[in-house]
Amino acid sequence: MRRIIWPILMLMLLFPAVPHAEQKPDDRDALAGLKNVKVVFDVRAPDLEALVFNLELFDETWEGMVAQGIQPEMVVAFRGTLRGLRRGDAGVQGGSPHPGSRTEDGA
Repeated sequence: MRRIIWPILMLMLLFPAVPHAEQKPDDRDALAGLKNVKVVFDVRAPDLEALVFNLELFDETWEGMVAQGIQPEMVVAFRGTLRGLRRGDAGVQGGSPHPGSRTEDGA
């Protein structure tokens, strides 16, 4: 019995059934016919790593919509404390990289 199980286990480890290639979600059907979209993000990031992940996700969402000809309007609400984060920390910069967008203070 061991003679059969061991080679099967080795084959399963060498050739997994699920490919590891990263695939982006296909949202073309969901966004079909839309000209603009309003999105609200509620952020509760406990640390800088989680905050950066969320901000990159928002940027990817923005770019994906613009690439499909959709004008996104996004609101990002931060809840809780972001202790230790100050402008200039770890490459965090003020301002918006997207034309036509604005911050809470109108900048």
